[in-house]
Amino acid sequence: MLLFSTIFHEIGHISASIKYGVVPKWAGVGIYFTSPIAFVDVDDTWKLPQKQRIVVDIGGIYFQLIISCIYALWYIIFKTPSALNAAYLLVVSVIFNLNPFLKYDGYWIFSDLLGVYNLNQHISESIRFLFCKLFYRKKCKQKHNEFDDNKSLLIGIYSLVSVIFFIYFGLTLLKSSIISTWKLFKCFSVYNLFVSMVLLYFSVVSINSLFRMLKDIVFLQQNNV
Repeated sequence: MLLFSTIFHEIGHISASIKYGVVPKWAGVGIYFTSPIAFVDVDDTWKLPQKQRIVVDIGGIYFQLIISCIYALWYIIFKTPSALNAAYLLVVSVIFNLNPFLKYDGYWIFSDLLGVYNLNQHISESIRFLFCKLFYRKKCKQKHNEFDDNKSLLIGIYSLVSVIFFIYFGLTLLKSSIISTWKLFKCFSVYNLFVSMVLLYFSVVSINSLFRMLKDIVFLQQNNV
């Protein structure tokens, strides 16, 4: 059921992009942080008007909610517990998908609402701009290269909250890795070893990315003030 729902989700993105004349380049599966994902490359939709891009962004969630309602209806008619569980998991998945900090649908929706291609590329510069405006308002000389001051401040606030989220996310992964490693010492198994290695890898990657990001943010150059 869930596999079918995942495919149906991607069909939502594909059908919306084709409706507006953009054919997806390719589709695939992969790992994003600690979870498996399916995806379609609809990068060319950036050429579309804002409203059409947002329709493509929410197409997967829309299709996913349709299939969730079908599962719920199936449960009501046939009293199949697995159908109810699938409907519940799909709704939870939709909520998780709306997270604007990880590169799921919520991230691209928020990016298109702001009219900013790939928000993550602007995090360091936007937070530097935000800090400069907040703490050095009178003598702040820094200008964002692409956006006006209001949009730059909004992106800066988003970027700051994003960094806080990733700090929490990275520390949570590290904590889970430590707990999993402790379980490995107490009771060795191939499964525990695999989980420990995966969690450790992703926690190291997350923390390393955070250090690089914070280095760009904290060390403000003198000519920006």
